[in-house]
Amino acid sequence: MALYFRHDRIYRKFMSSLPSLNYRPVVKAGANAAAALARLGGNSDDPETLNQKINLRSRIKKLPHQGIWRALNDLSRELVCLARHVRACRDARKYADAKALKLHVGCGSNPKTGWVNVDCSAHADLQLDLREPIRLPDGCAQVIYSEHFLEHLNYPEDAKRFLSESFRVLEPGGTFSVGVPDAGIALLSYASAPDRRHAEPDPWHPEWCKTYMEHINFFFRQGFDHRFVYDFETMEQALKEAGFATTWL
Repeated sequence: MALYFRHDRIYRKFMSSLPSLNYRPVVKAGANAAAALARLGGNSDDPETLNQKINLRSRIKKLPHQGIWRALNDLSRELVCLARHVRACRDARKYADAKALKLHVGCGSNPKTGWVNVDCSAHADLQLDLREPIRLPDGCAQVIYSEHFLEHLNYPEDAKRFLSESFRVLEPGGTFSVGVPDAGIALLSYASAPDRRHAEPDPWHPEWCKTYMEHINFFFRQGFDHRFVYDFETMEQALKEAGFATTWL
C-alpha cells in the first residue's frame, strides 16, 4: 500500500481491482499500487493473488471509519509538519550569526510584521516544529513572543522542552512574553455561582455548548487542540524550571 499525502487530503493507491469506497480518503488505481503490494508478496500481474494475500476490502470494512479517519488525518498533518520542519532546518542556517532577533513563536495564521515568525504553518517565516529543539543559535533573540500556543503542547515533555529552548535562544536579559488561557479563573468562576462568566455563552464557543460544564470543557479542550491548561502558579513554576528568573502578570 502506498500513501500519498497533501495538506488537506489523503490519497491512497491500491490495486486496480479495488473499487472506490464510501469513505473520505480518495481511492485511485494504478500500476504503482500493484507494484507496492507485490513487494509485500505476490505477483503484480495477478490481482487475484494479491487479493488473497491482502484482502483490503474486507479489512477496511471491519475498521471503525471515524476513528481510522481521525488517525489518518493526524498522520497526514504530522507528515506535512515533518516536511516543513526539514526544510525550515535548512532555512534556519541564515540566522547562524543573527543577534537581537524578535521571534514570534506559534504565530499560526497571524504573523507579525518585522518579526521572525516561527510555526509549523504556511504563514510562518520559519516553519519549524516547536515540539523539537529550536534550530537557532544560543542568545540570538532579544525577545520571544508567544500567545495562545503553549497550551497546544503536551505537558510536561513538549512544553518544558520548548520553554528550555526559548531560554537558550534568548540573549541574557532578554524577554519571553507568553499568554495562555487562565484555567484558574475559569474554575473559580464555575465554582462561585452565580458568577459563572466562563460558563456563559461566548461568541467563539460552538452552538452545542449550552450547559455550564459544556462551556468549561470547550474552554479547556477546544476540540482536541488544547493539551494542557495553566494557572499562574503552574506557569510560573514551569518558567522558573526553564531558567527564567522573573515573572509577572
